[in-house]
Order: sequence, then C-alpha cells, then structure tokens
Amino acid sequence: MLFLLLMGVGGFCILQQILYKKYWNRKLGIVARFETHAVYEGDTAFLREEITNDKLLPLPVLEVNLAVDRALKFSGEAKENANVTDQSYRRDIFSLFARQKVIRRLPFVCGKRGYYELRKADVIGYDFFFRKSFHDDRMFRTSIFVYPKPVDSRRIALLCRAISGMTATEQRVFPDPFCFSGIRDYRPSDPMHQINWKASAKGQGLLVNQFDATTDIRMKLILDTEDTGMIRRDKLNEEGIRIVASLVY
Repeated sequence: MLFLLLMGVGGFCILQQILYKKYWNRKLGIVARFETHAVYEGDTAFLREEITNDKLLPLPVLEVNLAVDRALKFSGEAKENANVTDQSYRRDIFSLFARQKVIRRLPFVCGKRGYYELRKADVIGYDFFFRKSFHDDRMFRTSIFVYPKPVDSRRIALLCRAISGMTATEQRVFPDPFCFSGIRDYRPSDPMHQINWKASAKGQGLLVNQFDATTDIRMKLILDTEDTGMIRRDKLNEEGIRIVASLVY
C-alpha cells in the first residue's frame, strides 16, 4: 500500500512538471504601463501592473522583474521590493488561481527630467512543488516624459532688463498688406500700386489704400548649455533649463 502511494505521488509530481512546463505561460497576460504620459520633476507617478492568468492551471508562484531608469525611484510600499544600482529594479511575487487577474499600482518619484521607457518584463514561473522554474520575456512599450520643474523666473527679471536696455513700442515699420484699415488722400511719396482706382474715380483726386502694421509675437528661446571648462556645472545647467522651461510654460 505504501508502495502504491509513493508511486502515485511520484507520478503526480512528474505529471505536474510536464503540465507546468508546457502550459505555465499559456494565456498569461502581463502588462506594465505608466498611468500618466507626462509629469514634472519631483512629482509622484504610478506604474500599473496587470497580471492575468486566463486558464484553469493555477500559478502558485509567479515572479515578475522590471527595470526602469534609476532616476525613477519607487516610493512607499513599492520601495520594499526595489533595489537601485545602475537601474531601479523591481521584483514582484504573485500567486494566481485559475481565471484570476491581479492589479497593482506602484508609486515612484521622478527625480530627474528626461524621457523614460519600459519595454520588457522578466517572468519566472514555478511548478506546484517549487522544484522547477520556467523563464519567459514579455515585451511591451510604455513611456513617460519628465519635464523640468517650474521655478520662479521673476528672480532673473532685473538681469534681463539690464542686458536688454530696450522696451517695446508701437512704432509701425512695415504695414501688413492683408490688414486693410481705410483710404486716404494720395501723397507724392506713396507707391503707385497702393492707389485705389475705383475710389479715386468716384472722388475728385487720387486716393490710396491704408494698411495697419502687425507684429508676430512668437519668440524662440535658446539656451547654451555647452560646458568647456574643466569643472562641469551640471546643477547650474539644470537650473538654467528649469528657468527657460518656466518662461515657456
């Protein structure tokens, strides 16, 4: 009787290993995505994990490993299973029954401006008795923009006035031919193509069209961040980028 019991246990162990090896990653959905498309430096965002086991075979232990840039630092409870070296590594353990879906929201702090992507998850599954492990890579693509932190740009207002030394005026330099404002009497300095011949024929003298001047209010800001000295001033460059970005916001 004991021999039959041992044979049954051994047969079940072998059978479950075969089943898990063949079907452990079938209908297994793994999705990780940033919940927001863009944030500012210092803001807290969330990474959403969705793990779905859409089959009858349960998964007693499923390990999902993610790696993001080290500038994105996991915080709160998400910090417990995180390790920061060259990147921020995240290791999550799931246990899923048949037809089960698990969702987790992992908070992280955006420590530096830039564009960040997450493209892959390393997945490790185990059989029912944890004797065999199975590996798989799941590819996806999610990204987030971290914009420079807004700062108070009024502190450079005095410096800007000292450099410029000029103020805006309403002086008209070039009239806009598409901005018609009226008709006036002809002057010897007026060009012939501005004469309104229909209006002149109705009146007793030559009349010319008059146009208003318009101004293009678009502005381009250029920041020189080249550092030719021996000592790099990364903090100063970053602050300059924040100031320029704040002027644009």
